[in-house]
Amino acid sequence: MIAEDIIDAVCQETAVNKSLLLSKDRRQFIVDARQIIIFAFDQLGFTQQFIARQLNYKDHTTVHHHLNKDCSISHENRLRASRIVKQCDYMASIEIKRQKSNMEEFLELVQKIN
Repeated sequence: MIAEDIIDAVCQETAVNKSLLLSKDRRQFIVDARQIIIFAFDQLGFTQQFIARQLNYKDHTTVHHHLNKDCSISHENRLRASRIVKQCDYMASIEIKRQKSNMEEFLELVQKIN
């Protein structure tokens, strides 16, 4: 699922483990990692309610706050989110090509059997 891929990529890039990311901890480096995820999910068209559920927020208001926050850190986090979305899209396209190749090999084997 793309949501899990985004979360995993952000955890890897920011060196924040998933349990810390989903905790109530409000240290700045953890908040930044969450904001990157929020921006990435928003860019992919997920609803604020969905994003809130993924990050264990009580409701969508914190997501709304992150999306409307305007500061230099937010701008950098938007850029990081875009980079991660592109990276995940690229990895997904490679996986689709690999699956298609495997399917073609499988079909060839089936034709040989018949």
